Amino acid sequence: MKKLLLFIIPFLVFCFFTTSVLADGFTNSGDNEQNLFYSTIAYSIDSLSLPESSSSHGGIEYDLANVVGSMTGQVHWDLWMLKEPGYPFRKGTDGTYVAVPPGSVVDVTYFYSNQTGHTVFIPEVDVAYTRNEPVEESFFTDFASFENGEGDLNSLDLLNMGQTVIRNGVLRRYSGVGNVEYTHHGKKHLDKLHIKNPIYLIDAFAQEEGDSYQVSVRLRNVGSDKLNRVYLKHKDFFGVASLEPQEDANFIYYLPKENIEEDGTFGSFTVEVPDSSKRCSVFGNNFSYNFNVDSVSVFSARMDGGLVSGWMLAEPKEAFCIERIPFKMTSSPVMLVEEGDNSNVEELSPEVEEESEQVNILDEDKKILGISSSLKELPKTGIDNTYLIYPTLLLLVVDIFLWYSVLRKRFKKRVYGSRNIFTKLCTKGSKNSVKGRF
Repeated sequence: MKKLLLFIIPFLVFCFFTTSVLADGFTNSGDNEQNLFYSTIAYSIDSLSLPESSSSHGGIEYDLANVVGSMTGQVHWDLWMLKEPGYPFRKGTDGTYVAVPPGSVVDVTYFYSNQTGHTVFIPEVDVAYTRNEPVEESFFTDFASFENGEGDLNSLDLLNMGQTVIRNGVLRRYSGVGNVEYTHHGKKHLDKLHIKNPIYLIDAFAQEEGDSYQVSVRLRNVGSDKLNRVYLKHKDFFGVASLEPQEDANFIYYLPKENIEEDGTFGSFTVEVPDSSKRCSVFGNNFSYNFNVDSVSVFSARMDGGLVSGWMLAEPKEAFCIERIPFKMTSSPVMLVEEGDNSNVEELSPEVEEESEQVNILDEDKKILGISSSLKELPKTGIDNTYLIYPTLLLLVVDIFLWYSVLRKRFKKRVYGSRNIFTKLCTKGSKNSVKGRF
């Protein structure tokens, strides 16, 4: 019995006290269905960029009640707070919709968690900014401009349940988060989106014509959306235009001479865009587990297998939307010019400065953001087994003691002719008990 224990105890030590190797199936298959690296994105409003609603010269006027979204710095989300309760999906609130006036800035933040069972290297993150259909990049860039990333992606493809799935739309590539250890979760600020003004004022001036003044105002729709209603109001004049993308509107009207002001100008006019416009990147999958790439807003490149998707949106609605709300602009005073002199040009929608200081205030864990050209260490696939040292030493001492007991008794048998200590293990009827031992 004691000899049997000599084999059982080491076997138990091997079975119960060795570290286990864990890994999701994606590492071997490259199939998105087996991926356990989770991710999503969220939109928030840069509160410092939100223009003050003003009817003064050069100002933007809007209804503050129409502004929707969380302010960057006032929310403290992590990945699990953005998960649909009870489902492995993205919920349809918290960072999936913002509504702001032109001139505002929207922050894009990436959230992730590694549940694969080993360290994963993420060299790249790709974000979709429109739905899953082929469109020109200008469809989005005429609506908002980017600060970061690269826009050279026409489409993405990934393997899901053995089939190649294509994601189209306006896509943008960002640097990833590098090595992410097992169970680690975090977030990274990816980009700032500057919401553009679709109205560009080509020129505005007044010229004397007899007993009145002729006023000319030319506008252009520099966006990608049709503007069904553009209102221009100046003194007693009220005009309406409908503008296709890149189309001009030329308002020509007359004001009596008594409308001229003390400073020799005709005062300011207002241009109003009463309709909103938006860009959405996903449509929810109605809580279905069937993979739908149009429900996914973000994709992560894994060094150990390829591209994987973020969480699908659960609710059957459009989401990850940026809406430009209705607004009104006020011009500078219209100047009186000599005939043929059209030099007074008023620009109501100045270009957003391209060069700006980029501060990633949302990066919480700087340690994991380093990126190298290759993964030089094998992923750590076990758990810390320091706490197993003392139990193992104890079992080793017991094992040595048992061997010592056996050897000591065998020595006594040979020297003093003691009885066979393995009698209980002999076969029945054996003439030579030693030969009959197991």
